[in-house]
Amino acid sequence: NSFGLQNITMSPVELTTVYRQEDLTYIDLLNRLRVGEDIESVAETLNRQSYEQDDFQPDITLTCTNRLADKINGDELNKLSEKEHLFKGTMEGNFSLHNDKLPSPVELKLKVGTRVMFTKNDSNKRWVNGTLGIVRNIEQRTIMVELISGSRGMIHEVHPESWENYNYTYDSERDEILALKVGQYTQYPLMHAWAVTIHKSQGKTLDNVLIDLGWGAFTFGQVYVALSRCRSIEGFRLARPIRETDVKCDPLIKQFYV
Repeated sequence: NSFGLQNITMSPVELTTVYRQEDLTYIDLLNRLRVGEDIESVAETLNRQSYEQDDFQPDITLTCTNRLADKINGDELNKLSEKEHLFKGTMEGNFSLHNDKLPSPVELKLKVGTRVMFTKNDSNKRWVNGTLGIVRNIEQRTIMVELISGSRGMIHEVHPESWENYNYTYDSERDEILALKVGQYTQYPLMHAWAVTIHKSQGKTLDNVLIDLGWGAFTFGQVYVALSRCRSIEGFRLARPIRETDVKCDPLIKQFYV
């Protein structure tokens, strides 16, 4: 939709290798879901993954709304009898993201036993953005987290991380784009992860997922994003069946594929 791209001729390059999933049948279901084709048949197949059909134990719940994710996380945190610790993030300069869009909460409340998700790749490659864990110990400013995805079972000490904001300008004399740091946000790279929104799960790879569409998916691609986080069709369950009205594909996207 950008004006710059509307006035140029593009050479399309199609990426054909799928890395997250290996099951060709599941990949085909996701592709049809992505472009909104044969939804009745696709939904019928996916709806066999009902949460009530077995003793499936999800590591995380994906929801459509912040309200539902916050309620699940709040309820689960309150169930823990351990002492609550509050870790406050700090901002410097111009870091203008709203609280619900920050990589980690400004006020991060943790107890021993809290289910968490890492929100930044570790420079030592012990975890990545999206790795799940459980807080095992908190002493003053030291947080110990056991991984339950990735290197499952490993326990690591977690320290605060910083995210930086930049303004970009074009230097016509040097023909370069220059980056100027204008702000910084520092906080532990963790967020509550009994539940997260589908939006915040984008880019992550998850196992053992419960997908709760609640009152219904409300934006383009939401159901596709949720299901495509999962490595396999066996790795998720649905809190309720997918309805055809849940699956929304932007007409402009469908036109692009033609």
